[in-house]
Amino acid sequence: MVCPHCGEKNADGAKYCVRCSATLPRKQGGGQGRGPGGGIDPKTIIIIILAALVVIAGIVFIHSKLSDNSEEPSEEATTEEETEEVTEEETEEATEEATEEATEAARSDWFSDQGLSLSDASNSFTFNTMKNDGANDTEEMEVTSKVTLTESTENVSDGYKIVQAVFVHDISNANGDRGIIADGVFDRYTGTFYGFEEKQPEQDDDSKADLEGFVRITDGDYKYDIAVKTEQKVNAPIVTKTITVVCPKDYDGAIFFAGYNSLDLDNKRAELDMGERLYTFDELPFKDDGHDTYYFQYEKPDTTGSSFWGTYDAEAASTTEETPSESEPSRPAQ
Repeated sequence: MVCPHCGEKNADGAKYCVRCSATLPRKQGGGQGRGPGGGIDPKTIIIIILAALVVIAGIVFIHSKLSDNSEEPSEEATTEEETEEVTEEETEEATEEATEEATEAARSDWFSDQGLSLSDASNSFTFNTMKNDGANDTEEMEVTSKVTLTESTENVSDGYKIVQAVFVHDISNANGDRGIIADGVFDRYTGTFYGFEEKQPEQDDDSKADLEGFVRITDGDYKYDIAVKTEQKVNAPIVTKTITVVCPKDYDGAIFFAGYNSLDLDNKRAELDMGERLYTFDELPFKDDGHDTYYFQYEKPDTTGSSFWGTYDAEAASTTEETPSESEPSRPAQ
């Protein structure tokens, strides 16, 4: 090896020049960072490993951030879809409710359109009616009456209920003669008179009621099946008239009435053929005859559980031990 300082030739592997004692360079291939045997310096290895770990950690971190960013829009999209679904359902429900309310509000109310109004059933009411001798009308007399309205789901088919009015008429003023009273029930919405218990009108197959003994009432899109039963008991001077309507559970259109009548009007009423067709209340002869007629409708009990209507003790009104009782409608055939 030639000394780079003085040019003296030295033996291979010598560390110092034999002439000027200068440090001789190492052999080629044993550059900086390598050990005496030409291997990689341990410190260098450690630095390389640490650098690699830093690079790997950086790659993992960047990948994680990219994954998070890619998932966020998906979660937001899912949330938006769920919100849209809920909003759509709420909108549909609100639309249906609004439609039902609008339909109900637009539903015809025959009773109100006729200028009629309900009477207070919690108090007794009085009206004039005609006395007769069995063959002819004689003179008017005053009748004091009371009505009890009830509602029940006992002894009827599923989906139906009973609405019942019990009229207790005191005809003490008859003074031995006979008195005649007009009472019954009709539909508030169409005015249909429920006198078809005498003879049911013929209806086509599409209009027939689902249960035997019922008559179907049609009011636009509304259809409901009605059955009626009337029972009268005379325990002079008390006349008890029980009118029972079997109807769908959500039906609220039964209007009960009581008022003036006479043999002449009653005979005209008997001429109507209830099997021919359905009649409306204004087609009856004692409607708008110039005398008082009272109208009553059952209302749901208030929040305390008591009925808005008062009750009437028929036994207390009777002058004998016999007391009128409410009739129990037969269970409709399925």
